[in-house]
Amino acid sequence: MSVTAEEVRQIMSSFPLDGGETYLLAASLDVTERLANKGLSDDRLKLIETYLAAHYAVISLEGGGLKSAKRGEAEEEYFSPADTGATDGFGLTRFGQQAIAFDTSGTLSKVSTKKPARFRVM
Repeated sequence: MSVTAEEVRQIMSSFPLDGGETYLLAASLDVTERLANKGLSDDRLKLIETYLAAHYAVISLEGGGLKSAKRGEAEEEYFSPADTGATDGFGLTRFGQQAIAFDTSGTLSKVSTKKPARFRVM
């Protein structure tokens, strides 16, 4: 499976023209290592990989996904883990959330569930 930057640009117009290879590689590795043997069709895996590449780009370029923007007095607000209900993982961006929805094996949702806080007293 390997999606191209142009394929990702169809869902995320701001996907980088140059330098997006890292996001494409990360998405490819996730699909190969987490989902390849889960009984999903090649078409579904490619769709998930496309959305995961966009997810990684958003994390890197937008710091977690744009929550709101204001033009006058230029104000932007980005999603935090508390906003999405995820402490980490794919639930942090709209693209990651869509990848979770496409993953009928449930594998990606397990990666993105809230984890309880752990405290260690020494």
